Amino acid sequence: FGQVTVGLDKVETTSNASVEVDGKAASITFAATKDLSLGLTYGKSDSSTANTVDEKIKLVAIGYNLGPVAVNAVVRDVANQGGLSSNGDSQDAIVRLSTKF
Repeated sequence: FGQVTVGLDKVETTSNASVEVDGKAASITFAATKDLSLGLTYGKSDSSTANTVDEKIKLVAIGYNLGPVAVNAVVRDVANQGGLSSNGDSQDAIVRLSTKF
C-alpha cells in the first residue's frame, strides 16, 4: 500500500512424533524514504504437547541502503522460547552489513 507493507503468516506443522504446532505472525513495514525502512513483527506459536506454553516473538527491524552497502538491524524479544517455559525468555540484537556486486 504505497510506503506501507503488511504481512500475515499462518503455519501448521506436525513432527514425526505427532506433535502439532500452529504458528501465526503479523508484520508491518514502512518505507520512510527510498533508503530507510522500519518494520515490526509479532508472532505466536502453540503446540499440542501438554507441557508446552505459547511462544511469543516481538521483532523490530530497521534497514538503510547506502548504495552498494546495506545496513540491517534487528532486535528480538522471545518469550517461552521453543514453547518450553523452562527455556525462559531471550533477547538479542543483530546488525548486518551486506554488499552488492
